[in-house]
Amino acid sequence: MITKIKDIDILCEALRDISFKESLGCYDCFDLEYGFCEVTDEELRQNFKERCDLKDITLYYNPEYNLWTGWYWDGDGTLLFRFNGKYYMNTDCKKTCDWKEVPYLTLDKIQKLRREV
Repeated sequence: MITKIKDIDILCEALRDISFKESLGCYDCFDLEYGFCEVTDEELRQNFKERCDLKDITLYYNPEYNLWTGWYWDGDGTLLFRFNGKYYMNTDCKKTCDWKEVPYLTLDKIQKLRREV
């Protein structure tokens, strides 16, 4: 079961596989699997954007997995998940490693994480 995965890179890549239909989702594929609905409710989007300190985000939700999948572009692609009450981020979404659990995402933290990678 996915909730028992301890390695953050393996967990997040499993979440990516659940989210995207093929290949390296959020890098060369943006087609989501069945069950994901785009979050168009502005209050929900605003809540996620504020929590992650983002100006914009493409955001989807899958109630079967209680999984939020989001991404945004600012020259590089950043892939975000909210799963099991935790936030995960990869600031270079073409990579399958270097995932970070981030309790509160801010633009400063995102830039710092990018410098660490």
